[in-house]
This record gives sequence, structure tokens and C-alpha cells, in this order.
Amino acid sequence: MWILACPAAWTQDVIHHGPVLDIQVKRGDHQLPLALVDKLRKGDRLLVRPDTETLAKGDWVLLLARVSPTGNQVFSQHYEVSNLKSSAELEITADNQAPVIMLAPQLRNLFGLYTSLHESASLLNEVLRADPQRFFDLQKVDQINQAILAISQGLSKRVSGRKPQDAIQAARELASKFGVLNLEPDCIKNDAVNTECVATQIVFAKDFVLPSNGDLSAMVGNKKAVDLNSFLLSNLRMFSEASDFLSNKYRDSYDFAPTFGRRQSSSARIELFSVARFRSGNIKTAYIYVPSWFNSTAPVLSNNDRTTQCFTTGTLPLQVQGKLPLVNYWHDWKMEIIDLQNNSLLGEARNISFDQESGILSFEPLAFDSQIRPQSNEVGIKLTTQFGFSKVTLSTIRMRLPLIDPSEISKALEGKSTLISGEMGQLKIRDLNSASCVRSMEVQLPDGSEIHNDSKEQTRIDLDLSKTAPTPLTMSIQQSGTDPIAVSLRVLKPKARITRVEHAQWENYVSVIGTQLERISRIEIGASICTLDISTPFITIVNEQTFKCEEDIRDNAKLPEQVLIVHQDDEPSAQRFLLNKKAAKPRFSISSSVNNSLVISPSAKALHWNLSPTDRYLSEDSGLNVLFQAKAPYTLQRGSYILQIRFKDDPHSDRQPINAPLIADFSHNELRTKNPVNFSQSDLPSVINSLEYRIQHNTSGQVSEWVNLPRSVIVLPDLQNATCSATNDSWLVSGKNLNLIDSIRIEDTDKNEAFQAAQLVSCSQGLCLKVPAPLARDSIDLRMRWVDDREFNALIPGITKDCGRNPSSH
Repeated sequence: MWILACPAAWTQDVIHHGPVLDIQVKRGDHQLPLALVDKLRKGDRLLVRPDTETLAKGDWVLLLARVSPTGNQVFSQHYEVSNLKSSAELEITADNQAPVIMLAPQLRNLFGLYTSLHESASLLNEVLRADPQRFFDLQKVDQINQAILAISQGLSKRVSGRKPQDAIQAARELASKFGVLNLEPDCIKNDAVNTECVATQIVFAKDFVLPSNGDLSAMVGNKKAVDLNSFLLSNLRMFSEASDFLSNKYRDSYDFAPTFGRRQSSSARIELFSVARFRSGNIKTAYIYVPSWFNSTAPVLSNNDRTTQCFTTGTLPLQVQGKLPLVNYWHDWKMEIIDLQNNSLLGEARNISFDQESGILSFEPLAFDSQIRPQSNEVGIKLTTQFGFSKVTLSTIRMRLPLIDPSEISKALEGKSTLISGEMGQLKIRDLNSASCVRSMEVQLPDGSEIHNDSKEQTRIDLDLSKTAPTPLTMSIQQSGTDPIAVSLRVLKPKARITRVEHAQWENYVSVIGTQLERISRIEIGASICTLDISTPFITIVNEQTFKCEEDIRDNAKLPEQVLIVHQDDEPSAQRFLLNKKAAKPRFSISSSVNNSLVISPSAKALHWNLSPTDRYLSEDSGLNVLFQAKAPYTLQRGSYILQIRFKDDPHSDRQPINAPLIADFSHNELRTKNPVNFSQSDLPSVINSLEYRIQHNTSGQVSEWVNLPRSVIVLPDLQNATCSATNDSWLVSGKNLNLIDSIRIEDTDKNEAFQAAQLVSCSQGLCLKVPAPLARDSIDLRMRWVDDREFNALIPGITKDCGRNPSSH
């Protein structure tokens, strides 16, 4: 076979064409061409008739013989070819006999005249009986022919579809593995590879070696490689020895050419071939043909029941169990297609062929019109064939037809609910029956981009919808043997991305943590409907929302394990989430039954500003002491508690609240700060900083809700020292945060005295507050910006009575 550009051809320098024979085998009332018979049995009759048009001029003798395996039993009979009115016949009397066919021209004497038919036949018979065992072994020559075909077919597959130079290189590399380093020029012509020529040169090369099992298996298939390994070397040696022996011994009479037969593609006749280096091809050539047989049991065919194949692909994989012959003896395939619902015959498939190595049965599918097409989209296949004379019937095989109704495909398509804006979606036809005929799937997005099915799984397509808004889509599905079918799809609205859903014991609401929580319409917990609690502001920092419930859901033990999240407009579809049932949240309030439950430990600066232990303001360096009382039904639990404090409306302290350990008194169900809470290390967001608190139980991780703490941390100027001005008419008070002072009043004898705007002047310490001198006391009244409801009286360190007075008055 020429691969690439050239037609089929034989390389004349390698193969010699011999005569053509019509050889049939008759078994009982059945008759088959020899090429389709795997083995002979006792009682078979071999019918042989040469094609006289393929013989050289002159009279020819046909000798038919049967030889036993040991060569001790030989029977022969001869025929004059010109007198044959019908086929010559040879009966096989034992299963293990080998038929021998010898075809030779009648001998001529020294004067050029033909001798008698009997004399020529006697010589052929003498040759046969001189060494019958050698003739029995000559059937292996035909096996070598089968090896050539196997190697040729394997090489054809290897080079098919390659560029010319790549194909030539592949052929040379293959030949070198068999010891053939230089291919004959006739094997490669016009940038084309004659694979049969290469295979023949490989098999008959003088330096022939067997390649590795891996190379041989890759070329001819695993099941055939063993056969080639088992006989190639020994048979080739026998072939050469037999030809040399016969030709040397009977050189004066005939040039004997052991041959192999090949079935002509246009008919069932057998054409004999011999190798060029073993024959002369002249009028004295005697052709010896001993057919080979398959000595194992016939392989068993069965259907692969695990998957249902698509009928319109025109292929059906079959399981082939057992040893494979090098020759395909399967023939007379018949495929009936039936409607499985009523067992009626729909028709027969045509052009059936079978590749026994792959197990693939190829056929031309039957076309169905709407009147006979099965509504079940499924047909039954009744398959029969013959292996030699043995009839093989397979059980009915189910095959699928393509789906032609878009609604049927849409019904078989899973994952439509995953097509959600902002998400990754996946569509898949999981039902193997519905997916049998699908070859590709494609979706076009609004931006014009196309998404195709997974390269390894044609019935699955993954869609990245992270940047796709809700919109209609169309999927195109291509099935074998039909036009593409369009299926309507839709990208759904975004869904809530929920991390967890929590319910704490004794609470009548659930908390949802995640993102895009605004997409939630309601939460269903059993029969109870929970809706967004609008009284609780949504805090984007922690991505949490609370949903108040209509029914009593306070007891965790009575709640289901899952909740149903329903989206706005019911899109996408509702989703179930595990309900995380947590221990009760701590419930505490500042004790109202005990004096000093909320008391401040004032710092020196707070005392300078006359802030009391019960003042609603405390300086950042003061300490806060709190006593908490548990609120029913909550009781103190084993484990430690901490107090968490944040500044109101401050994102930073919301993320990182101030933590203070608490000590517990279980007998009174109370908690108390272990140490005064100090704010000197805190980054105060404003001048007046309102406080909120909550309590966390460390063991369970549960925390109470944020509650207002009726105290505020205030940023107060730090009045450090007073010095008399150079003009002796005022005090210059140094310190920190003096810019916070808005106005001052220096006299306390008349409270109706108006406050004067604070004067900040430069001084040796940087910035100082200018206070008129002399002062009647060591403190002044101050008002601060942003503190509109409070007048402070602050002590000024370093005040004496000297500044501002006339020196003569001393």
C-alpha cells in the first residue's frame, strides 16, 4: 500500500506475481472461499481451479495432496489443467491434515516436445513424497505472508496523516528496529512510502532481527505481537532452506517456488506470490502453495454492557476475548435494527466491516424518518456473523439515537441552576444514555466569547460567569449524524454567598455571615419565617445580618439541622445550609442593685480637672471599674470571661476592641473587672469618646450584643506649669493639647462673669495659655471645644501670689 500520493502497488523487485486460483472449501451444504476458512475439518472438500488466463502458455499440471503432521501419510492426485471442466477436488480425511497445492508446467524433452502428463505428475509426486514433512511445514510460508500484512497495516497506521518527510523517517526508523538499515529505492518513491514493500523487505531481509516486544506491539497490536514473535525467525529460515533444497535437487526439472496466497480484493480468488530472491520466474517454475490455518479456538465476541453507544456514529465497540488470528476470518455480517418497544424490524445496516484488533464494528447507519423513528430514542441491534463456517449470534444490543427535541436535551441537562451571575457554573449531561450521541457543546456569552466543552469530557462544559450579568444564553449541542440543536438557558441573578448561619440558645433571631447578604429575602427554619431585622444596622466590617423570626425559635434542641435560604424574587433557587447551633450568648447588665457598680479610679490629671469617681467623663489615663449582673435566663458558665470595649462609631476599635479580663462570682451570678480598664494606650478617635461594651465567654466563643456604657473618655489638656510673664501682668501656662481650650474664667466670686476667649501665645516651652494675673486662686474655669454641656475647673500648677502685683506693695 502506498501512503500519501501513490496508488496501491507491489514492488516488482521484491514480490513475484504467480498464478491465480479459485479455491473453495465445502463443508456439508455450505461453501466458502479459502480466505474465509480458519481451519479444515475431517470431511471438508477442497475445490481448486486455476485461472488459465494467469498461466503461461503451454500445458500445466495441478497436483493436490494431503499430508499428515508427521509426514508418514501422504495422498495425492493430479489433473491436467486444460481438461478441467470444474474444480479439482481433494477430501480432507483428518482434522490435522495439511493440503498441498502444486501447479507446474508440463516438462519438455531434449527436442522441446512435451512429455506426458503422467511423467510431469510423477516428478511432482516424487518431490512431494521425498520429504513430505518439509511440505507440511511449508504452510508456515503463508503465515509469513500474514506477518507481512500485519506489519504493513501497523506501519500504515503509524505514518498515516504525517508529512512526507516525517512518514519516510518513521518507515526508516521502524525498519532499522528489524535490522534493515537501507530500504529498497522502490519502497520510497515521490515522497511516498509503500508500506507493503517496506514490510516485505523487513520480513525477508538477510539481517532480520526481532525488535523489542514494545515496538512490535505498538505496530501490530498486543494480541498479534505474540504470534509474530513465536514463528518469524524459525519460519524465515525454513522458507529459505526449503526453496534452496527443492531448487538445487530438481534444478534440471523445475525451479520450485514456495508461495503464499492473498485474496484478491475484487473477488474471493487467491493469487499466489513468491519472493523474488527464491525464484527464477521462467517457464520451469513450479508453484507450491500450502495454506496456513488458525489453530486456536475462535475469539468470543460480546457487547460492552457498561455503556450504551450512539447508533448514528456508525461504530459499535465489541469485546473480543481470546487469541486473535493474523487474518480476519469474520464475514457475512448482518445487522438488523428493531424497535425495542414492539420488536418490529426497522431495517438493516449496510457496509459492515470489523477491525478485530480494536474490536470496532463499522457500519452505515440506517436513516429514520419521523414515521418509523422510535419514540424511546433507542433501537435494538440484532447482530449475526460467521467466523469461518461457525455462525455467531450476539444478544440484542441497545443503541441510542440522537435527541431531536430541544426540551428533551434541556431535561437531560444538569446544572442549569448553577448558571448564576458572579459564579462558576457547570452544565453536564450525566445520563449516559442521553449523552451517548453528544459530540460537543458550546455556549456564547454576551461579550461574544465562546465557551466549549471540556476537552476530555464532551458532555460537560464549565462556565466562568464571574463577570456576566443576568441574561439569556443559548447553548449549541452537536450530536452524531444530526444538525446542531439550540437550547435556551438563562444566567440567574446573584446569590448570597453565605459562610455560615448561626443561632444562639435563647435568642429569637438567626445570624447570617457572608457577602451579598442583601440578596436574601427570608430564612425558613421549619415552619418559622425569619426576615431581616431592620433595627439592627448591617455592619459591612463583619458582613453579618440578623433575621428576626415570627415563631419561638429560642430553644436549639427544637430546631432542625438545616435552614432554607430564599433569595429575592426566588432567584436563584432556595438553598439549604447547615444551622450552626451555638451556646447561649452572655447576657449581662451593669448591676443596679449595688452601689459603686460603675466607678472610676481617677488619675492625677483627672483630679487636676476635678473629675469625680462617679463622673460621666473619665480621662484616658484613669481606670474604669465595672460590676456586671447576669440577666435571666442566662447563668454564669464554666470558663473565663473577658470584657470588650469599643468607641462608638469607630471602625478601628470595632475590629480590635479593648480586652479586659473579668473575675466571676457564681454565687451571685456576677462578673467584675479584674483591674481598672485604662485607655492611655488607645487611639482615641475624638475629644469625647462614648463607650460600648460586650462580654465574651472564652470557652464557647459566644459574645453578647454591644451595649452602651454610660461613660465617655475625654481628651483633656495637660496643664503642666505656670510662669509669670516678663511684663508681670499674666501667667503663661505650658502643657499639652492646650488648643482644645475654648475659653476661660478666672474669678470665682461672681459666677456671672463672662468667659473670655482663651489666648494661646508663644513661650519658651512652645505654646502657652495666657492667663491674666494676679489670680485669687490656683485654679480657673475652662470651657472646651466640642464639650458644650460642661464647664471644668482645672488646677494650675506653679501659681503664686507674686505675679501681677506691684512690688511696692510687698
